[in-house]
Amino acid sequence: MACLQANEEAWQLLVVDLLRKQGTGLGVLAGIVAALTNAASPDNRAECVRPGVDTVFDKAAQVNEFLAYCAVEH
Repeated sequence: MACLQANEEAWQLLVVDLLRKQGTGLGVLAGIVAALTNAASPDNRAECVRPGVDTVFDKAAQVNEFLAYCAVEH
């Protein structure tokens, strides 16, 4: 997190694996605008929204919508 915050101007897209063998990637979601996940269950969506994610896209069904969102919104 310190590296991301110290270099905010150096990146535009962050890809994080939310489901890992040790822990989760949820800790880096604060301030993230959109999440793309293949685990878009209602519970996982709520876990993403809790730290501040605006919208969650299902990787299996909404990749095109996610890419369009990134191109237009951000």
